Amino acid sequence: MFPYPISEDFNVARDNLRPALMARTRLASLHLQVRIVDGDPNDFDPPLFEIGGHLFATLSYEVNGMGRTIDNRHLSHWGTTCYEAMEIARVNLNAAGFKFRKIGNGLYSSAMNDGYDSCCLLEPSLFEQFDVKGDLVAMVPDRNTVLVCGIDDHQSLQRAVTIANNVIAKSAGKEKFPHSPFPLRLDGDEWVDWPPITDHLLLKGFRNLANRYFEQEYGVQTGLLEQLHEKNGTDIRVAEFRSVDAGDEKIVSVADWSTGRETLLPKADLICFAHADVTRKIDAIATWQRVEQVVGHLMQLTDFYPVRYRIMDYPTAAELSELGMFRDC
Repeated sequence: MFPYPISEDFNVARDNLRPALMARTRLASLHLQVRIVDGDPNDFDPPLFEIGGHLFATLSYEVNGMGRTIDNRHLSHWGTTCYEAMEIARVNLNAAGFKFRKIGNGLYSSAMNDGYDSCCLLEPSLFEQFDVKGDLVAMVPDRNTVLVCGIDDHQSLQRAVTIANNVIAKSAGKEKFPHSPFPLRLDGDEWVDWPPITDHLLLKGFRNLANRYFEQEYGVQTGLLEQLHEKNGTDIRVAEFRSVDAGDEKIVSVADWSTGRETLLPKADLICFAHADVTRKIDAIATWQRVEQVVGHLMQLTDFYPVRYRIMDYPTAAELSELGMFRDC
């Protein structure tokens, strides 16, 4: 709970503004929490600036090292815009300066550890100082860790993936919120998602990292959705997203499409079609791509994030036969 009042005078408040980065998953969780307590959606309506597809920049009001997110209603009351406020916040933060250290040949890491490291992404010119191979790539596994290397430097990319995996793993089960496992490429003065191509040497490592991350984030979402359903008296199954060791240092994600109940199904590498009774009989196992092809007509995309589909029916015997029993992970 933020213990300080937010000044109604913008001339006073402006000195307390700071930028902040927020994961898309964290934003979605906060919106669910508002719904659980019957809150006003406007109680959490922060200004948002997209950074790739998984991160947002927003505004924070800081006093004595503590901060809270600023809502659009604050900006309206102050008579300012989100753009003006963000520019002021960036200037305030830049006064403290950003620091980096070299942790390998071609790999750099932020070195402030003050909760604002990730905000360096808002200052693209900072990254001109780095000597990297190819386009510059950044990973932001949490707010105190920014990893920078070149897109053609496989050794540095591999080390960055390992570090990001360790950072995200440490947040599991704690009051910490990882940012994103997904790499960003600097395109001019904008950050864009960089999904490694299918034959990239490190594709397996990036996919493993993403699956571990989503296992945590889907877990948080599952708990919140179950609270919301209990509050509303809604009988909907929230299917689990789980990561499984498939051997050969490969992690695959699995979710169950079961009989008997309406289900919110997460997007996973493999979908297991099983009976919900004590037999737990498995009728089919298929890749996500195959599931969309054969039974996509039974899937309704929701507005939840991480992504979930509303499932009302179970596939027919013919559809289950067509889905088959996938075994090659």
